[in-house]
Amino acid sequence: MVPTGPGDLLDRFEGRCDPRGSERPGGFPTSLCCAATEVLSVDAVGISLVLDGLKRIPVGASSGEVSLAERLEFTVGQGPCLTAYAIGEPVMVPDIEDHAHLAAMDWGEYGQRLLTRTSFKAVFCLPLDSGGSTLGTMCMYRRSPRLLDDDEMDDALAVRTHVVDALLSTDLSTGTRDGHSVSNGAAHQARRWLDVPLALARSLVWQAIGIATVEMGLSSLDALAILRSYCYTHDLLLDDVAAEIVAGALPLERLHP
Repeated sequence: MVPTGPGDLLDRFEGRCDPRGSERPGGFPTSLCCAATEVLSVDAVGISLVLDGLKRIPVGASSGEVSLAERLEFTVGQGPCLTAYAIGEPVMVPDIEDHAHLAAMDWGEYGQRLLTRTSFKAVFCLPLDSGGSTLGTMCMYRRSPRLLDDDEMDDALAVRTHVVDALLSTDLSTGTRDGHSVSNGAAHQARRWLDVPLALARSLVWQAIGIATVEMGLSSLDALAILRSYCYTHDLLLDDVAAEIVAGALPLERLHP
């Protein structure tokens, strides 16, 4: 759906959001993703936050396929969304099948898995900026390869700004915006989304890493690397492997190469 102007776009975006998240199983961030998908020229949208500079936490997704795309990127530890957060700038991949471009970015494994496991052919990632810091990313997906044109990019940036504002200042008890809450600290405000379903599922990864550091005598980074290596070898998702470790279904000795 092509908007007639910035005001129309944002009015329709706000009108499609459910501030209390009551209509979306994934809560308010998922409502934001669904609203963004409806007003932008993309097929799907996902929102992730990054806490303590290291922990990538998905909080919203317009579909299960978006959630899978995020988990694939997190599993391989490479891709446009991770890069957009790291550099604090938009990252555009208009054609996932452009293998030369992906190889140059060292995203070959990411591209292969995304093409194999999802229907997405293009990815566009915007950092979620607030007060000079980057809180996470808003990632948009298309099922056909094509770059966002200038107008579409302007629309996406406008929606991104509203997404940041909504995440940091919406009072879930009333469904209204509290402009003063952002002053309490963006990172602090962002942490209130850690109880949405996607974030709770990701928390198992950090629990599994904690178990591995204690029982295997590893640093957190080394434990994460071993988990990712196991996932690569067995073509598994990191979130699923972590859930098995926490549940005691996957003995840690099986993680050794």
